[in-house]
Amino acid sequence: MTEPAPAEEPAATGVESGSPDYEGLLLRAGFNYHVFIAAAFGFAREHGTAPDAFITSVAKCLAPTWRGLQGHGADAVLNLVLENLASTGYAVHDVAFGTDESTAEIDAIPLGLDAEQWQRLLEPFAVTPDDMHALFRVFIPLAAAAGAMLELAGKRDALRLTVRRDPGAPRAEPHGHEH
Repeated sequence: MTEPAPAEEPAATGVESGSPDYEGLLLRAGFNYHVFIAAAFGFAREHGTAPDAFITSVAKCLAPTWRGLQGHGADAVLNLVLENLASTGYAVHDVAFGTDESTAEIDAIPLGLDAEQWQRLLEPFAVTPDDMHALFRVFIPLAAAAGAMLELAGKRDALRLTVRRDPGAPRAEPHGHEH
């Protein structure tokens, strides 16, 4: 009787052709991002600070970078929020863009994980899935800096995002108009 051949690891997609597996790299980056955020939340809690305090601090630092969206409408603000969330592994659904109001739904668990996998990923940091929802709240003050209001509403394993243009915010000048 012969020994079975050892199992081989599957070849990474794209390696044979010499091109990187960009989709795989994006998935890995999203995983690494969530591990880092969970670690930061766990560290903050160990030092007597809630995850929301960490997020508030981050939002304060980032808010000035969102001011360039002032006057561009709810659609531009929601688009930037969704780009940020999708690039870290959150699936985006049911997007409706409008200048004054835009909406979307995202999966509340990233990276295509199920609830049990998500919980296991967070456990080493003593962080819960509910703790990780603080991450979504970073966008509330960022949207405000951009001249919009963001509402977040949990719906089972999903999150509904509604962005409304602040009625008092100035509107962007149409391109091509000279003063």
